[in-house]
Amino acid sequence: MKSKNAAVINGKEIKLKTPKSTSTPMNKEKKRKSDSPLVIANKKRRNIERSGNNTINNETPNKTTSKSRNDTTTHRRIKPGIKALKEIRYYQKTDHLLIPKLSFCRVVKEIIISTSKSDFRIQSQALAALQEATEAFMVRYMQDANMCAIHANRVTIQPKDMKLVAYFDKHL
Repeated sequence: MKSKNAAVINGKEIKLKTPKSTSTPMNKEKKRKSDSPLVIANKKRRNIERSGNNTINNETPNKTTSKSRNDTTTHRRIKPGIKALKEIRYYQKTDHLLIPKLSFCRVVKEIIISTSKSDFRIQSQALAALQEATEAFMVRYMQDANMCAIHANRVTIQPKDMKLVAYFDKHL
């Protein structure tokens, strides 16, 4: 027996799905409203108003909104000194030079030109050795100045600390 909503394929009767009746105007109106982006936006706005997490029409909120940890746009505040300590640990682990080679080369060439009248050339290995010695001297100098600041119950290095280190280097 063949029913009204069935088809016969290869001798087998297959029932077809019947579409829902959309003959009434009310059903058509509901379908149009549910598909409308304006209606979806209004529903979202109502949900936000009910939850109280957002304000509409530039009203000031009573409470500050809490942001989730997974939100990539917010940054957590780092306590003072933590970033400096991380940088210190990083630079103590590395062995690369801190002053850029090209900048150091320019300074050395400028000093050579200002002190001598003839044109000098410098080998790259000599320049690298000079840069290594310069950085080692500067690190030691800053460590000594930091010790002077700590001795004076300060955390910040001041010019008087550097002058004291220079005096001790010269006279001791």
